[in-house]
Amino acid sequence: MDELNLTGKRIAFYTRSRDLEPDFGRAMQEDGCADFVTRHGGSITQRFADVKVSGEYPHAFPGLTALEQACIAGEVDYIVVYSSDRIMRNRAQWSHLHAILDTGVEILFATENLVLQRSPETA
Repeated sequence: MDELNLTGKRIAFYTRSRDLEPDFGRAMQEDGCADFVTRHGGSITQRFADVKVSGEYPHAFPGLTALEQACIAGEVDYIVVYSSDRIMRNRAQWSHLHAILDTGVEILFATENLVLQRSPETA
């Protein structure tokens, strides 16, 4: 992703943490996402978080729901997430991801060479 240029793009980041993860806390995720965006010439325009939420249980994710709504409203070009396990752990999260990807927003991961985007077949 070295050629990625985020200059002038509307970038949101999403974090998810729970109390039992002191080494994977929100501040560490935010710093990692901010560093990634800066390295690629961008600046973060919105922040979304689910705090004290485990990805193991299929219940509401208010931060992810708000992020989905911002994407549907056309307010976001890219989402940056620290790592894929923060956003792709269960069916409830996948439902949000499908809705987000259907808007054309791409999801980038700060610590992984991975991009989620709508496939051309479904565009």
